[in-house]
Amino acid sequence: MQTRREILKTSLGLAFGFERHWRGGLQIVARADCLSQESARGFAMAAKHGSGRGIVVCGAHRFAPELLERAEGGEWIIWEAAPRCEHQSSFGITIGPAKEPGMYIAYERPSVLTRSFLAVHAVRCADCEVLARQEGMPVAVTRRVRRGGIVVLGSMLGPNLYAEEPQAHQIFTSILQRYIH
Repeated sequence: MQTRREILKTSLGLAFGFERHWRGGLQIVARADCLSQESARGFAMAAKHGSGRGIVVCGAHRFAPELLERAEGGEWIIWEAAPRCEHQSSFGITIGPAKEPGMYIAYERPSVLTRSFLAVHAVRCADCEVLARQEGMPVAVTRRVRRGGIVVLGSMLGPNLYAEEPQAHQIFTSILQRYIH
């Protein structure tokens, strides 16, 4: 039988060791490793003026089935892939194997470039909207899931937010305004 603490830590179906942070209505979930924590701090800093309700999963290695239920129920999830996350398919979205980073990722809304220092994953989905590409390959997409949806980032944006990169802040602000109301 799980303890209350274990139940809380796994309520999103994420492995033991994830930590939660709240910023307004935005729940930020991160693994215990340094890179995920840095990413969570970046998202928390950038979301300080946000008021929408949603979930940011920082440095994730796999999709959690409970996230689908949350999206179907009306929440938007921002799912950020860890540099070495598993090749997988869920939500009708396929995350490809890690690819060494190119220099920049080109976001389409807003039309800006952001630096990429970590491995990047191709992201594919039949009925999604591409948010970003690297060398023509989709690396960030959004997909509506019933009343909510998911934004999948095939590269980590949180560390760029933590480094206060203006382009990363433009991207995150745009995502918040479009999906996290």
